[in-house]
Amino acid sequence: MIGTGALFAISGLATIFGQTRVTAWCTQHWSSSRAITIGLALMGVAFVPLLAPVPTTGVGRTIGAVAPAVVSGLLLAVATMIVYPFEMDTIITLAESRLVATYYGLYNTICGVGITAGNLLTGAALDAAARA
Repeated sequence: MIGTGALFAISGLATIFGQTRVTAWCTQHWSSSRAITIGLALMGVAFVPLLAPVPTTGVGRTIGAVAPAVVSGLLLAVATMIVYPFEMDTIITLAESRLVATYYGLYNTICGVGITAGNLLTGAALDAAARA
């Protein structure tokens, strides 16, 4: 099976080699708000491959277990490549070029709290499922 580290490496390499191309293409074809909207929608769609049924035997079992995770990881990486530059640009716009670092700090604090809360809730849900 493919491990979390391998998925992280695949998405990281995709980002290293694709970020500038994706950002350039999105800048040429979409407005900032459209890029953010499409990127966020793609983040939601990225979880759909995980719903694919996995065969119980043979090579199909291995492929069926690995491929959805890899596809989801790559879709999340592309979605992040789409959203992130425009998200950061939006912060600068909202800051009106004043106290930009403060706005970035506030943004990252809010994101950190959201990530922490999400991880805590996910852990609690997994623990509750294991007990049930």
